[in-house]
Amino acid sequence: MTVAAAGIPAIGYYAQVPHYIGVSTYAPATLALLQHLERRLGVTIPLRALGDDAIAQRERLDAAIEEDEDSKEYLTRLEALASEERMPSGDEIASEIERYLKEQT
Repeated sequence: MTVAAAGIPAIGYYAQVPHYIGVSTYAPATLALLQHLERRLGVTIPLRALGDDAIAQRERLDAAIEEDEDSKEYLTRLEALASEERMPSGDEIASEIERYLKEQT
């Protein structure tokens, strides 16, 4: 029996993690989720160094992209798609990824 079918109130949160990151954990997303949970529950979660980890991870990713012109161009195109009034479809994103990967070979 599902939670909803049992009449138990539930809420879900999600964090968007850029697909191109390729890491198993993304500290900025974890931090955002925990902060939303803190506000919702009215509690304080001991986040310890997670804020520092999030900043450091983001800085490393920014530096890595800045060093690679192809990655920088790819990210710029993705951001341009995302900033349009409409969000790109999954097919459009997949097509862009395929085009990028073909250029890499």
